[in-house]
Amino acid sequence: MQSNLLVSSGLLLKKLRLKHGFCQQYVASYLNMSRNAYAKWESGKTDIVLYKLFKLLHLYEISISDFFRKISSAESE
Repeated sequence: MQSNLLVSSGLLLKKLRLKHGFCQQYVASYLNMSRNAYAKWESGKTDIVLYKLFKLLHLYEISISDFFRKISSAESE
């Protein structure tokens, strides 16, 4: 069973990626991982590796606190 946090964080990653105009392959290459593995993050099927999350947040120019704040507000809607 997928946790709400995992699904919410995946949805937020997808939203940020689309906002910046990136395809999954670009982001996966930036993180040195396969597109399929990255797609599983966005769909909430697998856990997000913390150090790669920090790389993503740097790419998207968002702080870790803002990232989790956005997840919390999305879950409460």
